[in-house]
Order: sequence, then C-alpha cells, then structure tokens
Amino acid sequence: MCCATCAHPLGEALRRLGHEALDSLHQAKVVRVYASGERLFYEGEPPLAVFCVSRGRIRQTKATLSGEEMVLGFLAAGEIAGVEAAITGTLHDVTAVAEEQSVVCILPRTTFEGLLSRAPALTLALYQRAAHHVQVLRGRLVELAYSRVPQRVARAILDLLDDVPREPGCASLQLQRQDLAQMVGSTTETVSRILHSFGESGMVDLSGSRIEVRDLTALRALAHGESSSGPAVSGRRAQETTDPASRAASPTSSSGADRSAG
Repeated sequence: MCCATCAHPLGEALRRLGHEALDSLHQAKVVRVYASGERLFYEGEPPLAVFCVSRGRIRQTKATLSGEEMVLGFLAAGEIAGVEAAITGTLHDVTAVAEEQSVVCILPRTTFEGLLSRAPALTLALYQRAAHHVQVLRGRLVELAYSRVPQRVARAILDLLDDVPREPGCASLQLQRQDLAQMVGSTTETVSRILHSFGESGMVDLSGSRIEVRDLTALRALAHGESSSGPAVSGRRAQETTDPASRAASPTSSSGADRSAG
C-alpha cells in the first residue's frame, strides 16, 4: 500500500509532500492486518504511533468507573486512530480495537510529527476532523439530556452511516445491539425493542447484527424530532425509553432525564 496512491480523504494532502517525502513516509510505516477483536492500543498507554485505517473498521471504547467498556464510536477507512494523543503527547484516553478484519498503516509518532511540520494541508485536515468529532460529541451530550431513546438510536445510526458507502436511498451497517446501546446511553433490551419497532414501521430491515435502512427520510425526520407518527414506543415501553441506563448516562439531573421522556 503506497501513500502516493492512497485513495482516502487524507491522501490528497499527503500527495502534496512530493515524491521524496512520500518515499520516506512509505518506508517508515508498517502495514498490519488486525483480526476482529484485536487491539491496536489500550487506554492509558503512551502514544508510540498513529494508526491510519486503510480497510475495515475500528471501534473506540473507554473504561467506565465500574470497569465496563463504553463504545464511543467507530473509525472507518481513511480515519486515523491515536492522533489526539500523538499530537498532545498525553496517554491514550481510549482503547482502539478492530471491529472486523482491518488493514492498518502504522506510522511512528516521531515520523508523524515531522510529517505535520512539512504538510500544513494535512495538519488542517486533521484539525477539521477533530473539530467534527467534537461537534458530534457535543450533540450526543445534548441528546442524552433531552432526547428520547428512539431519537438517539436514529441519530446514532445516521452518524455511523456517514462512514459507510451507500447506494441512493439505502444504506446498511453491521452493529451489535450492545454497542449501539452503549453509544446512546440505554440498555440492550430497550434498543432491541426500538429497532424492532423501526423494522415494523418499514424504516429498517434487521438481519442479525446487520441494520439495513429502507427509509432514510423517515429516519432523519425521527432523528431531528420532526416525526410525530414515527415508531415511538408507547405505554410501559415509553417509560423504558428513559431507562436507568439512559438516566445514568445523562450529564444533567434527574429532571433532565424526565424531560427526555416528554
């Protein structure tokens, strides 16, 4: 895999370096295939390298006070894992693990730092991506405080689909129910019921861990709170859309959790 012919979004910035710098970069990196479930690095480790995802998908998790792992999100092809710690010089604050078999280009941190000094376009691209991730996390905090779980589930699916090539009007992804539940601050059982209701409404098709979106328009409307007739869960299940896991994940008081059930 040659950096000069990289087709990923950061490849254009790399190609501006020139052939000599690209050859040096290509020789410094190590290309490795990670099996599903294999870890790239652990939370608390020093940043010795950055990891550019060439193919596959990487899950990022963070340990909770109870010792469990909370899924923060996923990195697809073209994304770089470990870049925040490499830039700031702090320990990794997340664990990165291959969600599926993934091909990753590993670049030593010292080489990466030298690369940033010679490639302002790459530096700008990385800062733009970091700013985007901050915006996503801010939005998630607001959702945890004020949005019902069905709305959060719809929004999470849409966010994840941004990393997946799609056909017009349809898209699909592989996602474990437990991972999705952790992302939206709910329980696996509640998220499973909500997905089932999405399926009954015709918005998605479910097959194991695969979620295929059939009605992107309806899913977007639900995610943005514009759907008054969407697959809201009624009765006892409506109460479960603000389950204890959701309230515990909310950065607000219990009154904020109560508002999310409105």
